[in-house]
Amino acid sequence: MGHSTLSKIFRSTLSSMEETLCNQWISFEKNFQPCKEWFHEKYNFPGIVGAVDGTHLMLLRPIENEHIYFNRKGKHSINAMIVNIYLH
Repeated sequence: MGHSTLSKIFRSTLSSMEETLCNQWISFEKNFQPCKEWFHEKYNFPGIVGAVDGTHLMLLRPIENEHIYFNRKGKHSINAMIVNIYLH
């Protein structure tokens, strides 16, 4: 399958999921206006309510399932994701 075909299918699938699932499963009951203002003032990004960042935490070579922890740089690590949401 070509890259452009896969890209179109992926985009179409995500759009369909967003239209049908997001309203059913994701809801925000809190007023995020103070959060949006804080991110805009601090980082000059309008409309942002949170941020996600990741890093690799290096490990010693595991005895079991070594291949699971082997990253693209040839080291052993585990990927940690950090979520930052400012709630005033």
